[in-house]
Amino acid sequence: MSLNPLNSFFSRFKHITPPDETVRKNVCEFILQEIGIHISFKDVSIKNKIIYINTKPIIKNEVFIRKKELLLFIQEKTKKDFYDVR
Repeated sequence: MSLNPLNSFFSRFKHITPPDETVRKNVCEFILQEIGIHISFKDVSIKNKIIYINTKPIIKNEVFIRKKELLLFIQEKTKKDFYDVR
């Protein structure tokens, strides 16, 4: 039995990204553009339409000051609504 047909089947799904991945990338992009600080992709998580940022408190404070701008930026880019940033 050859695994070649199985590989060709799964190759169809290689380009599919998890739905939260684009949002996490957009959050990192926003922070880089607006604040000028690069945060890791792993520092951003999403749960129950709430964006969690796990980084230094000073960076979190800067993000919280621009919370409304961030939520609007994410909504424009991904067409998804999020309730809060924590």
